[in-house]
Amino acid sequence: AERDFQEQLDALPVDAPERQELQEGLQRLSSFRALATGDSRVIARAEVPSEPSNLGLGQVLALSGILGLALGLVGALVVESLDKRVVDVASFEREYRLRALAVVPQRSFRRSPLRAGSADLEPFRILRTAVDFARVTRPVRAVMVTSAVRGEGATSVSIGLAQAIALSGRPVILVELNLRYPTLARTFRLPDQGGVTSALLGSDPNELLQRPLNELPNLEVLAAGVLPPNPAELLEAPALDVMLRNLLED
Repeated sequence: AERDFQEQLDALPVDAPERQELQEGLQRLSSFRALATGDSRVIARAEVPSEPSNLGLGQVLALSGILGLALGLVGALVVESLDKRVVDVASFEREYRLRALAVVPQRSFRRSPLRAGSADLEPFRILRTAVDFARVTRPVRAVMVTSAVRGEGATSVSIGLAQAIALSGRPVILVELNLRYPTLARTFRLPDQGGVTSALLGSDPNELLQRPLNELPNLEVLAAGVLPPNPAELLEAPALDVMLRNLLED
């Protein structure tokens, strides 16, 4: 039969449509011959199964839930290991190996003076007490409040700490050394003239002090003043040390 098919194929032209059918028949004959000469044997007859061989809906859902939970846990662990942010006081003290003086909640971060009886002022009273404890071992007359970038709350902490010190009856001077983005003049509604830049240029800083709050006569403010074109160089000048010493000696 194979020879007969082959002879018919050889007799047909290359582009004859019957060649496809003859080639398929030749392949089936080759398969039959291999099956007849092999040592295969029937083990069991195929029967119609009584239940599906694949997983049921409940099993698929359970397996999906387990896989989803595992992937979620792995993703959370990866994100946690890559996150280097400081999220609480304990991680801050562990990373920087320093003791935190106080914790100021987000609701107390306002660029405006707080009322004397406001609960938002309480964290700054705690911070003032922590600074007072530091004075037991060394004199603390000047405190600098700074931040890495804008918007971290340095202005709010400065104003709140100055208010808390003034409420204790001690005189306090709030000096603004942020000569790039000053905010004290706008916060306390003070004139933009004068201020730190005028003091650095030779004016007496004690004559430039202003009392913005009538209820806090012990609080005096020296705002930034007119913005200079070179704030970094101006703050590195020896005149800044002279200005601060004059304020401390008053």
